[in-house]
Amino acid sequence: RSHNMSLAEFLIRSIKKSVRYVGRRLLASDKSVNARRAAFRRWTSEYIRETSFCVTRTNLPRDLSDSYDFFVVGSDQVWNPLFRNGFEVDFLTFAPPQKRIAYAASFGVNHIPIEYIDAYTRWLSEMHFLSVREEAGARIIATLTGRDDALVLLDPTLMLPKEKWLRLARSASAKP
Repeated sequence: RSHNMSLAEFLIRSIKKSVRYVGRRLLASDKSVNARRAAFRRWTSEYIRETSFCVTRTNLPRDLSDSYDFFVVGSDQVWNPLFRNGFEVDFLTFAPPQKRIAYAASFGVNHIPIEYIDAYTRWLSEMHFLSVREEAGARIIATLTGRDDALVLLDPTLMLPKEKWLRLARSASAKP
């Protein structure tokens, strides 16, 4: 601290420098996040075929079930009641039971909270084919439905051989 500067002036100057530094770091971080999102969108558009619509509670076309032979659900923690609050669409309730397939679905929890048990029991019982990623998921299904036919499958991302992942992977241009 300069002898000509008061303590208050020194503190104000230090705080301003700190704010500028944090602001630059946040801006750099924001640019990195935006770059990663853009790269994800480019990759998705190249390798994943998406539909032009999204199924939600308020957007369920009446003829949707007639347009497809099957509906498949499966993803990391797609049935986690703490994240999704028991969202019935995640259990494909808009489709007839014989068209519902769960492929390597995940609960992400070891038990279902009591307030979701009735709904989860009904929705899982109506699923034609069940498979999960974890043994805990198979136990949840057996406990709630009495069904012991839920297969435990490998996380789909681990089914691709290393060589194919390496061909798809690119070095990140924006690293956190």
